[in-house]
Amino acid sequence: MATITYETLIKYLDAIDLNGNLSASGAPHGAFWKDAAGNNLPLATFKSLSITIPGGPVKIFNDAKFDQSPLYLILVGPWNGHPQMPKTGPYITDAGYSVTVDGNPVLGTQIKDDFLAWLKQEFPPAGSKP
Repeated sequence: MATITYETLIKYLDAIDLNGNLSASGAPHGAFWKDAAGNNLPLATFKSLSITIPGGPVKIFNDAKFDQSPLYLILVGPWNGHPQMPKTGPYITDAGYSVTVDGNPVLGTQIKDDFLAWLKQEFPPAGSKP
């Protein structure tokens, strides 16, 4: 898997939101990767983020099992009784899904693979070397 930057991950979230049938701004959690002024959150803040969803707050990343991070899981399918995001789609798992990032088309499969690679990079298993 390729290494991607935090900035690329945020561009993916922005593109997914822009391409969605509903905007994250209308959801209870809002565009959680942005601050009140609409700027991207600092990486450390983003990595420690919890969001409030029906049922209470949830930490969006699982430090111990990166591939079980709620943010990743809800982008690739329903999670913990909540529908896949973005609500009502389209979803990165849809056949032929594509968004434009920096003027280039990016397939949903690439977003999924890159997101997982980013998680592995940012939350390496205990005892592994960075």
